Amino acid sequence: MSLINYPIQDIHVRVDLDANSDQVGLAARSCVDENCTGERGDKDVNLERARLFDEHVLSSFNYFTDNLFSVYTSQSIRQVTTTVNKVELHADIDEKLTQGLRARAQPGRRALPTVDLPVTLESACYKVISKYKRPAFKDDVFRVHNQFHHRQLPSEPAEIQQKYKEIEYRYVQKENFVLSELDPISREEELRKREEKIQATLKKEIYNWQPVEYDEYNSIVYMAARLAPNFAATKFVLHDIKCTYPDFKPKTLFDFGSGVGTTIWAANEIWPKSFSEYFCVDISKEAHDIARLLLKQGDDTKPLIYEGIFTRQFLPVASDIKYDLVVSAFSLLELPSLRSRVNTIENLWHKTDDLLVIIEHGKKAGFAAVLEARNLVLQITGHKVTDTFNVDSEIRGVTESDDNQVPSSHIIGPCPHNYPCPKLFTGQIEPCNFSVSFNHLQYGELSKILWGNREEFSYCVIQKKPRNFKENPPWPRVISPVIRKQASALCKLCCPDGTIKNIRVGKQRDTKNLYNLVKLSKWSDLLPVTIHQVEKLD
Repeated sequence: MSLINYPIQDIHVRVDLDANSDQVGLAARSCVDENCTGERGDKDVNLERARLFDEHVLSSFNYFTDNLFSVYTSQSIRQVTTTVNKVELHADIDEKLTQGLRARAQPGRRALPTVDLPVTLESACYKVISKYKRPAFKDDVFRVHNQFHHRQLPSEPAEIQQKYKEIEYRYVQKENFVLSELDPISREEELRKREEKIQATLKKEIYNWQPVEYDEYNSIVYMAARLAPNFAATKFVLHDIKCTYPDFKPKTLFDFGSGVGTTIWAANEIWPKSFSEYFCVDISKEAHDIARLLLKQGDDTKPLIYEGIFTRQFLPVASDIKYDLVVSAFSLLELPSLRSRVNTIENLWHKTDDLLVIIEHGKKAGFAAVLEARNLVLQITGHKVTDTFNVDSEIRGVTESDDNQVPSSHIIGPCPHNYPCPKLFTGQIEPCNFSVSFNHLQYGELSKILWGNREEFSYCVIQKKPRNFKENPPWPRVISPVIRKQASALCKLCCPDGTIKNIRVGKQRDTKNLYNLVKLSKWSDLLPVTIHQVEKLD
């Protein structure tokens, strides 16, 4: 949904340095005065550190060169390894499988069957669509459905300037004259022509990000196109949380970019009758109205299905009230700049009492937005996810090996580690994403025009406390579809040591329990295995 809640102009991202603190505090601050200085009064130093913050902590995809995280040095790169030998099944799981536990029911199972909307919600959707449907409704729904996964992050000024210089260089190389040798009138004319060509090419080669305004009709169109897949992806993530963290019983929910209320419905599917308060933020008042109408089963005269719902159009600055579960689903790509995303993620983290959930579509841009949020939160809570803070001894990250400085957060999922994402170092841009099947709204011809019933998404769930790795060691996660051959199965795993390992199990070579477990595993499952040896580096 449209989430622009403040103008982003002349804003500097600043690294907050507290000389009296053992831990570095990173913060994104708004500063409309060009003479704004940091706490130590040195503008240049703070702007340089802000640049490092932008480039290292929040490094994103470079859409112009298609390079990823080029600022990482070799010291911070965790290489992708290929494991071709011994894989050992955890003894307790092996025993349970021997005693009759089905491989598909092992504790690490995360894949969901096809997700349907709750009957009450689906019925309410039909009523709402009937009230607001227009002649072009079908075409508009198809357009939103088709464009959703093509949404990109807005280009930053530095990226646009870089692209401008590249285009300018190409045109200068093609020119068959020396500009300095022309008379003033001819020189001015040639410069004008060159500038026109550069601007025309620039418009073609950069993504023209524009904010999407959701009025009443557009909110209905978005609901028809995206409610089902968004619900399925959100339910998948919340289901993953429940499986990994069964003791988590959230009472309060903060939903940033709440739109038509998808997260409320998904959360109540996973934790029914658990919530007492929902705080929903979306810039679109009309989207709030549609969400409320759906919660009234499509009939304004009926009461809300869930009580304790509060709505706001703008993200509150104050963070004195904390929420058990804070969710930002399919919202970060609607923010106008890197700095606005930094502000937002930091704000959401301060509002988090237990879990912060970030979900975006599973293409490159969505993965980049999730990774930005992941790196920011890990870094400000003491994890060393980049080499940035080795640049200056005064800017030092806290490592897990420090005796007195333990990181104050850890990742619940999908990562089984808190290291840099190993997907970045595979030699190609490869988003970390997952997939869930779902059924579209079956309203008239909508189900015919909305092709596909699988939604790919990227996500990250971060808990606001350190993890006890000894008492609760993480399992590797399956990060791509398992390849099944006649008598073997190949599986790609993201492992607790921060590497990607490819394993192969054979029907003849490995135990029956291990072979069946891997063969029947699904993309996104956790595997109760230990990989002992790594034979080679790719």
